[in-house]
Amino acid sequence: MRTIYFFSACFAFLSCNDEKSVPEPANLPPTVTLASELISVDPFTYQFSAAAEDPEKDDLVFRWDFGEGTVKEGGVEETFSFDDGGDFNVKVTVSDNVNTSTSVTSVTSKSTTITIDASITYQTMDGFGGAGPAIPFYFVPNPSRYDLGDGYFDEEWLELMVNDWGATIFRDAVSPAFEAFPGEFDEHEREPNWARDDNNQQISTSNYYHLGDETPRGPIGSSLSTKAKYAKALKAKIEENGEELKYVMAVWTPPAWMKTSGNHMKGSLQEEYFDEFADFLAKYVIKFEELSGVTPYALSIQNEPNLEHEEWTFGCSYTGENYRDLLKLVKGKFVEEGIENVKLFGPETVRFLYRMTNIMDPVFADPQAHSYIDIMATHSYAGDGITIESGTASEWEELYTFSQQKGEKPLWMTETESDGGWEGALTAGKRILAALKFGKVSAWMWWSVGAPDWETNTRNGFTHNGIPSGDRPKYWTSKNFYKYIRPGAVQIESSTDNDLFGVVAFQHASKKTTTIVSINDSEEERIMKLEDEGLPERFQVFETSQSVNCEWVDTMEADQNWFIMSPKSIYTILSISD
Repeated sequence: MRTIYFFSACFAFLSCNDEKSVPEPANLPPTVTLASELISVDPFTYQFSAAAEDPEKDDLVFRWDFGEGTVKEGGVEETFSFDDGGDFNVKVTVSDNVNTSTSVTSVTSKSTTITIDASITYQTMDGFGGAGPAIPFYFVPNPSRYDLGDGYFDEEWLELMVNDWGATIFRDAVSPAFEAFPGEFDEHEREPNWARDDNNQQISTSNYYHLGDETPRGPIGSSLSTKAKYAKALKAKIEENGEELKYVMAVWTPPAWMKTSGNHMKGSLQEEYFDEFADFLAKYVIKFEELSGVTPYALSIQNEPNLEHEEWTFGCSYTGENYRDLLKLVKGKFVEEGIENVKLFGPETVRFLYRMTNIMDPVFADPQAHSYIDIMATHSYAGDGITIESGTASEWEELYTFSQQKGEKPLWMTETESDGGWEGALTAGKRILAALKFGKVSAWMWWSVGAPDWETNTRNGFTHNGIPSGDRPKYWTSKNFYKYIRPGAVQIESSTDNDLFGVVAFQHASKKTTTIVSINDSEEERIMKLEDEGLPERFQVFETSQSVNCEWVDTMEADQNWFIMSPKSIYTILSISD
C-alpha cells in the first residue's frame, strides 16, 4: 500500500506543475565558419565554403558579400572570380529568420609573375660544394665519433653531403707538410712543421694553435694521405649517382722554408724557390692521385694572394707579376710531368674587382699566362678577408665582365661564410642567387661545411657534429640550390615583376629538368604565377622558411601555373618527368 500511495502522490504533483505556463526557450543564433581555396589565377577564382549549423535545425539562408561590390544570396559553397591586383574581405551572413551570424575571410588577387625564356641561355653549372669533411681538416679529428678518414668523417656524412645536400665540388688546402724540409717528402706529415734544432727536434713557435678545453685545435691541417682518403670516399659516393667529383685544391702557403718569413703565416715565396715550389705542387698532385685514385679537377696556386693575413691563418703574398710568373712555371712543370687533366683556377682574391685587378692585369697582358688560367675565381668577403660581403648585382656584373675580357672562362665563387640563424640563412640564399644570376658563376663553394660538437659559433659550419642543426638553417637554404640545380644545367632567362622577389632558372638537357629558385624577401605571403608556354606541365614545389626545412609542399599539375610563397622564404620549383 505504501508504494502505490507514493506513486499516486507523485503523479498528482506532476499534474499540478503541468498546469503552470512554461516559457519557450530562446532561439539561439546559428554558427558559421568561412574557408577559402584558390583554384585558378586566370582570372583569380576562389572556392568559398561556409560550415554552418543551427541549434534548432532551422533552415538557413546564406547572404554573400564578396568585398568588391557584389552581394547576393547563395548556398553553402560559392565560387567567385576577382579582378587582378586587389585585397578583399569576403563575408557570409547566415540567418535562421530570427538570428544571424557572420564570418569573414580575406583573399587577394595580387600576384608576382615569374617569366621564363628558355631561348636565352647563360652559364653552364659545374656544381656546388664547400671545404672539408665533418670536422674541418684544420682541427684535430675525432675517431670515436667518425670511423672513416682517420676520424674526420663517416658513411652518414658522405650520404648527407652527396645525396641530401647535393654537393659535388669539395675544396681542400694543399698541405705544406708534404715537404716540410727541403727534399723530404712525406704524405703522412701534418703541419705545422717548426724549425729544427741541432738535435733535429722541432722548435715550437707562435704559429701553432695549442690544444685547449674550449678550442681543441691541434696541428693545423691534416696530412696529404688523410685528405686522399676523403677524396677517394667522395668519388665512390658521387659516382653511384652517375656524376663526377670535382675535388679542387688551393695553396694557403708554400712550405715555410721557401718563404721570406720562414713560417706559414705571412711573407712571400722567395723567387729563388719558384721552380722548387712548382716541382712541389707537381709531386703533390701525383702523390695525391696515387693514393686516392682521384685526379684533382683544379688547383689554385695561392689562396687570396694579395691579402696580408693576420696570425689566424696561413698565407703568402704575391704581386701580380710574381703571380703571373709562378703560374707559368707551374703549368710548365705540370706539362713536363704529364699532368694533363688538372685545371688551374684563380686568383681567389677578396673584395671583387678591388683586389682581383691587381693580380690579374699582368696575367691578362700576357697571352700565354692568360691561356693557363682555366677558371676565374673570387671570394665573397670584404677587403679584410673576414667580413662577409654579399656583392651587389652591379658588382657581380662588373666582375663577370672583367673576367671575360680576354676570352670566355668559367667564373667560380670558391669561398665565403654565412651567419647562423634564420636571417643569416635567408641572406645566404640571396647571395647564391645574386652570384648565379648577375655574376654568371658556374660554381659556388662555402668555406668549412662541418663544425665539431664543441663549436658554438654558428658562423662556422653548415652542419654541427655531423648533422644539420636548427641554429644553422643555412644548410637548408643552400640545399634549395645545391640539390636541384645539377652539374651540366644551363641558366636560362628569368625575371619577376616585383623587386622583392628574386628568381633564377636552369634547364638540364640530359636530365630533362627545369629548376626555378625564387626568393620572397617580403613580409607577406604571395601568389606566384609562372609564364612561359614552353615550361613542363608538372612541377614539385619545395619550401625553405623559418619553420620549413627544404621540404616538399605542393605539386603543380598541368592545369596549374601558380604556387603560394610564404613570407621570407626560398622555394625551388622542379619539373617532373613523365
